[in-house]
Amino acid sequence: MIPAPHELLSRYEHHAKKRFGQHFLSDPSILGRICDVAGIVAGQPVLEIGPGPGGLTSVLMERGAEVTAVELDRDALAFLEQELVPLGLKVVSGDARKLDYAFVDERWRCVANLPYNVANEITFELLEHPFAKLALMYQREVADRICATVGEDGYSALSVAMQLRAKVRRAFVLPPGAFRPPPKVHSAVVVFEPIQGTRIPDVAERKRFERIVRGSFSVRRKMLINGLRTLGLDRDVAVEAVVAA
Repeated sequence: MIPAPHELLSRYEHHAKKRFGQHFLSDPSILGRICDVAGIVAGQPVLEIGPGPGGLTSVLMERGAEVTAVELDRDALAFLEQELVPLGLKVVSGDARKLDYAFVDERWRCVANLPYNVANEITFELLEHPFAKLALMYQREVADRICATVGEDGYSALSVAMQLRAKVRRAFVLPPGAFRPPPKVHSAVVVFEPIQGTRIPDVAERKRFERIVRGSFSVRRKMLINGLRTLGLDRDVAVEAVVAA
């Protein structure tokens, strides 16, 4: 029988490490909502990043998903190998930023309560691979920036870069009290539907586009011309480009 999330967390709690930015969920209704927005069904291959004590993992397994968990923390790995590997969990020791994702195909989904300090880096890595859907948790401020649209305060180079690679939506927000120990900020789950090849399939053109975006947002409270000039363009060339666009 698969242990309940609160049981796993209680057994593991004294192992929590601040250096990994660990804040754990144990409420089955919240964990169930994450599974719902990720579209998890029986037989689904799922990658979970940073499972910690396995609270979300246990809910995924209860739903019949075929779960592979990537964990960097040795204590968490040992705990999962003891508690959930005998029940069918596959664990991979390593850093999600450097993992070989060759096993992923269009059937796979990914769920994760990402470490806040490396969340964006991991997300960009995941979006390089053919997942069907991602349901990832961030600080609410970061989630708002990822999902922001033109004209909103949070709209940024991050918004453009993420939305270049996927359709995104903020699914729901979680208060600090939903976690143990509580973080200092609210969190939010974002759902990604990756666009294979991105919205700009030509790699060279995509790199040019992203360079222009970064330059444009680098001086976002000044004229666009000034941002374009950070790319090394003469003012007259930058003006001509803006007028042409």
